[in-house]
Amino acid sequence: MSEEQWLEGAGGRTIDELIELEGTYRIDSIVVAIEAALLDKTDLTPTERIVLTIEAMEREVNNGGFNQFFYNSSNEYAGELVAALCEIGLAEIAAIAKRAVSAIGASTDWTPEDFEEAAEDPDEETSA
Repeated sequence: MSEEQWLEGAGGRTIDELIELEGTYRIDSIVVAIEAALLDKTDLTPTERIVLTIEAMEREVNNGGFNQFFYNSSNEYAGELVAALCEIGLAEIAAIAKRAVSAIGASTDWTPEDFEEAAEDPDEETSA
């Protein structure tokens, strides 16, 4: 059996065509290609926005925690995170995300800049 290769970008493929590449290319590279394809779109559907929100959370939280998610440009999706997780049936992860949002004192009207400012220099209690 050969090792699956890394997919270098979407290459003009549709989302369905990218999904069909499973088994040929590494799944993580397909996810990155799907994210890139969605970021190139000007009008996202609510479902596409959920995909971007969840992928941003996964990438940033796995790399540096919720603080990184709130601080980096992924914070564009921070206000939608809990609802997106609930929408796809991940109630336990949504509860964790809600705790993280509450820890920085976020409110429903926060902008990405508000999330960035709150995450800029967290105290020990917030980090914990």
